[in-house]
Parts: sequence; structure tokens; C-alpha cells
Amino acid sequence: MRGIALITALAVALAPGCSFLTVRGAPSSDPGVRPVDCTQSRFAPVVDTIPAAVLLGTALAVLVDITGSDSNDDNAGRDLAGGFVVIIFAIPGLPFGASAWYGWAKTGRCRAMNRQPLQVPQPPPPMFPAPAPAGPPGGM
Repeated sequence: MRGIALITALAVALAPGCSFLTVRGAPSSDPGVRPVDCTQSRFAPVVDTIPAAVLLGTALAVLVDITGSDSNDDNAGRDLAGGFVVIIFAIPGLPFGASAWYGWAKTGRCRAMNRQPLQVPQPPPPMFPAPAPAGPPGGM
């Protein structure tokens, strides 16, 4: 029972970091091989984006609702409760949003690098000029 609770707590704590934990970004310079060893799948950013949108969208909707209401004593309790709702939804929404942003940026750069054609380096110029072609002396 204790092990299940620990695993559940760990999963809940690490859930907002899905992209932080699983997305490998492209190297800073082109390694000269294709495909580049980085994460191209958008699964982790999508998994982070969905709860970020729900949590932050709810916080924003409540915030708009309480700031647009009349400020009188009848609404003071409602505004205070709305403020708590904003905090309760925004605080867990921010890590999900940050992780989603990180995942979208890293996978986008990886996909862009893998779409670029492989640059084959040009051979260096010869150190000495090529000899003139051998032919009959005097032109013909």
C-alpha cells in the first residue's frame, strides 16, 4: 500500500514535466548525419499542452469574470473565492505550460534539422596546380 502511494505521488509530481523529462533536443551544430538523434515525436508536448490549456484557461476565465464584476460588498466574498480559484488553477498550470513550450520548441528544432539536406563538404583545393595535359609539342 505504501509503495503504491509513493509511485502515485511521484507520478503526480513529475506529470507536469513530461516534456522536460522525455524530449531530447537537437544538437547546437549540425552533426553531419541524418536522422539527427533527437525527439521528433510531439506526444510529450501534446500531453503537457492539454492540462496547461485547461488549467490556465479556467484561471483566465475566472479572472476575467471577477475583474469584470461590480465591486461592491455583496460580491466581496465571490471575488475572494474567485481569486483563490485563479491561484489554485494557475499554479499547477504554469509548470505544464512551461514544459509544453519547452517540448514544442525542442521537437520543432529537431524536425527542422532533420528536414535540411545533408551538407556534403567540398574537397579542399589542390595544393599544387594540376599539370598541363600532355599533347604534341607545338600545337599540332
